[in-house]
Amino acid sequence: MTQNATETPQSLLEQPIEQLQLTLETTRALRAGGIARVRQLLEAHGRGLPELDQQRLIEVRDVLASRGL
Repeated sequence: MTQNATETPQSLLEQPIEQLQLTLETTRALRAGGIARVRQLLEAHGRGLPELDQQRLIEVRDVLASRGL
């Protein structure tokens, strides 16, 4: 899914992390860490995500960057 012209950054922040179309393993790890929404992911990403290995961190970083976040 790509960010479309009608999708505001605010609405994207409130979406569930599944909308980012991360791999199942990454989504499961984030959910296990209590992260359910894009906003929570961004907040946690700033503090660090110890539940994710380097490969998954790169995946998260790339997906967030592709959404302009």
